Amino acid sequence: MGLDVDFLDGESREEILYLRKPEVFFIALGTKQGEIVEEPYSDFWVYEEDLAETASELAGRGAKYQKASSELPSLREIETALNDLSPSEADARSELDDALLIALVLQAYVEKNGKIICAWSA
Repeated sequence: MGLDVDFLDGESREEILYLRKPEVFFIALGTKQGEIVEEPYSDFWVYEEDLAETASELAGRGAKYQKASSELPSLREIETALNDLSPSEADARSELDDALLIALVLQAYVEKNGKIICAWSA
């Protein structure tokens, strides 16, 4: 068991990204938690500025993304790359760098499509 996070399109409510155990990213984003989508649930709205602040905070903590923003992977590439890691692969990756990559990819999505919903369970 662990933290599972779904990101949904704000209009269609369709899933755009599902992540297992993105603790570093979720904690950074959670400090900017937006308004609750619908009571009594804990799902919350995420806006472009939330993701920009999250990316800035993570970069300030030493996270790096070495490529140009035009070379960001797709949401599905992120989902596959981060959810299907073996324990040794996970140990070799930087959770801080992965968290920054998640923030940048979601920010690019929100810039084009508008706000998203963060739905989570632990």
